[in-house]
Amino acid sequence: MRNREAEKMDRLVELVLRHTPLYYKMKEQLAIEAWEEVVGKMINSRTRRIWIKDGVLYLAFSSSVVRNEIAMIKESLIIKLNNKVGLNVIKDIVFVK
Repeated sequence: MRNREAEKMDRLVELVLRHTPLYYKMKEQLAIEAWEEVVGKMINSRTRRIWIKDGVLYLAFSSSVVRNEIAMIKESLIIKLNNKVGLNVIKDIVFVK
């Protein structure tokens, strides 16, 4: 019974937030938090910085090999992260130093 009530509350909060600027920011943060789950521990451990601005996911890596690997699967990562959060918050990935 409590799980059902919690699910209803989650849906209610999402419905309220959906109509505010906070909703998009919340989804961006969820995409950042999903990074390790999508790419795995090894790549995550070599990710130095990660942030999203204006639909662009910015990434800095401690390894050029990892950066090149990510560049080859960039499009599929965008799709996976957006699917994970249920909204197209990431339009592109840019690599920074």
